[in-house]
Amino acid sequence: MAIEDILPKKEIYAQIERYRADPERSMSWTFFAELCGMSVHTLKHVFVKKDLPMSIETQTRVSRGLKRMARGEVVVVYNKDRTRKLIYRQENKPRIARSMQVDLKGGKLCLKVGLRNKSDYSQPSLGEKMKGK
Repeated sequence: MAIEDILPKKEIYAQIERYRADPERSMSWTFFAELCGMSVHTLKHVFVKKDLPMSIETQTRVSRGLKRMARGEVVVVYNKDRTRKLIYRQENKPRIARSMQVDLKGGKLCLKVGLRNKSDYSQPSLGEKMKGK
């Protein structure tokens, strides 16, 4: 991953907040930590408790994990014994779903209808747009 491909820290914090707020997220913190190659403990201390600063290594790993999740490179599957595991796909298949959202454009509310990637947290929510973040 080239240095240009790494997301800025502010963007990573924003995407992780959207990920945490999503009740229908595709994977748990445990699997996201596995995807990033980090411990759940470190992720929670950096992004939830915010008592550890984000290092360059953490920034690189989380940025890579967010991009892999958005592209659909990984999926959480159930085994026959009802345990779950993270699998890397040979072909990318993002989680696409029908969507109807209220959006803010030019200071006016409008309805946005179409398909969206459910695992992509790069777009700000309506609440963030209303606050002006």
